[in-house]
Amino acid sequence: MTKKQSKPNSIGSIPYVHLSSFIAPAVEGKSAETFKCTLLTEPAALTAYVKLTRDPRQLIADLASAQVGRAIGLKIPQPFLVFVDTDLIPDNISCSYKNTGAMLAFGSAEAVEGMSFARLLKTDNKTAENLFKSWGDGFSSTSIFDEWIANPDRNFGNILFCPATNENWLIDHDQALTGVYWPLWGLDNPTISVTNTLLDAAQTNMDDDDKLTLRKKTQQLMLKCSAIDFNEFDRDKHFCKIDKTIDDIEIREFLEKRIYATVSLICNRIGLTELDLS
Repeated sequence: MTKKQSKPNSIGSIPYVHLSSFIAPAVEGKSAETFKCTLLTEPAALTAYVKLTRDPRQLIADLASAQVGRAIGLKIPQPFLVFVDTDLIPDNISCSYKNTGAMLAFGSAEAVEGMSFARLLKTDNKTAENLFKSWGDGFSSTSIFDEWIANPDRNFGNILFCPATNENWLIDHDQALTGVYWPLWGLDNPTISVTNTLLDAAQTNMDDDDKLTLRKKTQQLMLKCSAIDFNEFDRDKHFCKIDKTIDDIEIREFLEKRIYATVSLICNRIGLTELDLS
């Protein structure tokens, strides 16, 4: 990478809202209890998916990943920090957090009508396979994004296909920011390598041209990342509301420094040295 782009990519604000009502449990969602809900937003109430967890790292990872992913133009629904009164969960909703008092949760707008690839594979395997194979640049940008945010948990359940727009949307980043290294966060080492589910599965079938193309795409996407205005990162100070012991500066610095490690991490993963010439 060379110099940064002149115009920074803006990090959008994350609205802080209250949950109005529970509609139903979500079909997907393994690492947290997820529900389709109504949120009290302006100018009108909004349907969204809300994930309940008492692990602050999951909540922060989801918020941080959605912020920076949207800043570089990836298809990630609008995130929310949601205040939930668990005493108001209705009797017909099964939830282990019922009647445990107030908690904060991650909300994700129901941006489009669609279904996960996991569900599509169960209902129409051939269509799902063809759609996934035709994903093209979306596949590469997603796998590069996962490398950058150290997300080891990309799977068919957190890629949504929307037939109306023929687009794929990315959800569920609660395992990002070094995933299994969470006991220590691992944020002191921006060069740490974690599982990259999409790329690890694909790289065995990549030829030299594919690898060189991926390296070029990684360089291009990291240029976009380097143009993010990180002064706006967690500008709403949500992280300290979630956990006062969490240092948002440490998370920001991890993401900033990892920008400059991601090309090497991708190249090492696919067996391509940075000195290889196209």
